[in-house]
Amino acid sequence: SSVPVHNEMIRRRPALAAVLYAPIYRSRLGEEAGGDQKFYPLPVFGCRAGKFTSHYSRTYVEAAQLLSEVPKMTDEQWAALDLLAELAEEHCVESVFEPGDIQFLNNHVIYHARRPFIDDAASGYKRNLMPIWLCPPRTRALPLDPAARTTLAGQANRGASRPDPGSCLVRAQEYLRQSMRPVQEQSGWHN
Repeated sequence: SSVPVHNEMIRRRPALAAVLYAPIYRSRLGEEAGGDQKFYPLPVFGCRAGKFTSHYSRTYVEAAQLLSEVPKMTDEQWAALDLLAELAEEHCVESVFEPGDIQFLNNHVIYHARRPFIDDAASGYKRNLMPIWLCPPRTRALPLDPAARTTLAGQANRGASRPDPGSCLVRAQEYLRQSMRPVQEQSGWHN
């Protein structure tokens, strides 16, 4: 879960945690419809309606840095992403898939990755992962940040973002400035 990673980052390096509440540019890598826009800014950490969210993929950040139009990352931003990756590894839980297993993850709360896999044609052992994007009604509301991509509850695909007059990013930054305390499960900031 991204919540313990976030909390530990606040305990160890609160200033770096605050950096991840500000937008970091990511490349679309041809994955999403975005017109001519090849990149977008999106904070790694955010909140909306009292719910914590996180979205992190270093691959997309590094790819964006190859684009001349994208502002270059600061040393502090790289240090924040390095610490995030280190903490995610410390809090990592591995699961082994058996035939017939199904795993549901919320990409905005759970960080996930896969180990390399090579099919073994001789034995017939072949990995067959089928991703599905589900966006049910009444799901977790995501931070709405101008120019950032979001998945809106109840929509069949990733929707266009709109400014949120009660910006959760501002609320989260104020939260960090005032207290620099970890996200508390009882406060509603949980998965």
